[in-house]
Amino acid sequence: SGNALATDFTWTFTTAASVCPEQQPCSIWTNSTIPINQSLNDTNAVELGVKFRSDIDGYITGIRFYKGNTITGNYTVNLWDSNGQNLGTATRNNLSTSGWQTLTFASPVAITANTTYVASYYTSIGRYASDNGFFASSGVVQAPLRALSDGESGGNGVFKYGSTSAFPDQSYQSSNYWVDVLFSATVSTDTTAPTVISNTPVSSGTGVSISTTVQATFSEAMNSSTLSNTTFQLRDPSNNLVAATVTYDTATQTATLQPNANLAVNTTYTATVSSGSSGVKDLAGNALAANYIWTFTTGDGITLWDDSATPSVVQVNDTGAVNLGVKFRSDVDGYIKAIRFYKGNNNTTTYTVNLWNNSTQASIATASESKSGTGWQTVNFTNPVAITANTVYVASYFTSIGLYSLSSNYFTNTGVDRPPLYALQNGVSGGNGVYFYSSTAGLPNSTFNSSNYWVDVVFSTTP
Repeated sequence: SGNALATDFTWTFTTAASVCPEQQPCSIWTNSTIPINQSLNDTNAVELGVKFRSDIDGYITGIRFYKGNTITGNYTVNLWDSNGQNLGTATRNNLSTSGWQTLTFASPVAITANTTYVASYYTSIGRYASDNGFFASSGVVQAPLRALSDGESGGNGVFKYGSTSAFPDQSYQSSNYWVDVLFSATVSTDTTAPTVISNTPVSSGTGVSISTTVQATFSEAMNSSTLSNTTFQLRDPSNNLVAATVTYDTATQTATLQPNANLAVNTTYTATVSSGSSGVKDLAGNALAANYIWTFTTGDGITLWDDSATPSVVQVNDTGAVNLGVKFRSDVDGYIKAIRFYKGNNNTTTYTVNLWNNSTQASIATASESKSGTGWQTVNFTNPVAITANTVYVASYFTSIGLYSLSSNYFTNTGVDRPPLYALQNGVSGGNGVYFYSSTAGLPNSTFNSSNYWVDVVFSTTP
């Protein structure tokens, strides 16, 4: 009939905030986001922070920050309310890695929607990431999180110099010091105790490199602040503690214990991951049900790779008889006591190893031994073989059944630096790694795709 509404009919509605659409916990920045200025030349101890809000109630489970240098330092992370009251803290000592670092709280900290908080970290060595003017005209929105624009709630980012960790309440040129949070909309009701699902070196392993690292991989994400050299330890036969640095990789859920010096040769060590109230815990606060303990015994020397190193292709589908090798050198004179290689198949056969002088292409030592099973295999020479510093050698093994391990393009852009040993980058002394198809043992001198065939040596400075 053409009659119109007497008045406009209007109403309002509010869209729901995005709750970590990718996964929880979520953060303001992704791991691929990198500062322009990653490590300033400022060595003063300082607290650095960012002001942020959330669109919804939730929980902060930890704090992240970008570390651009590899210098060892002590770090403390903090969550504060806008009045400077500390709501949560965690500490990591002797942190030496670079990139995004994550420290988790022992318990999640509840936060309220649309309320300003400060996430910060304290560095004893300075050298922090800083990009001036970052918050001058806008903040960063990664719903439901928001790093505030400068002036929204005072200045952003914030800092405070001092000999101890403290609430950062100063700002300079709207700088971003690259501090972030881990936010979850809900608290986990997880009550399951974590477990150690794998370890390296393997339990009861022998011939382990004296320069090895020790690793424990967990069944779930762990609270990194509970992993330290008090909860993950290595001891010698006299129960003396081995000085070491402990780190945790959130991506692989693996803790790594790096001894501060080479281990003793031919010595049995005991590794322990502690349980209980003072032991390691998952993000929900669950501890290991019992101490996780294993032993291993070192061999005679230094190797290019740890026992934890594994090929990208453990076993290729090639059954041709072939010699496979690696070019290497040493900074110092010394002795090769054995050659080892990674074996991906369970077949039992006899393997022949050789040490070659790359210049003369002559074999200077050989040995043969029957091997079965998988993983790193070691064939010892009858007598240690003297090598000269800064001379290129080839370590190789012959397999009559093929089925070797492989990582393509491994040596394309870099070698392996394990002082005093070095596996050479492709092109430094011709190609690396090397191979030679033959029915008998021979010098491998062909290359393909800078491939690593996972051949190694056992080196010592003494016979």
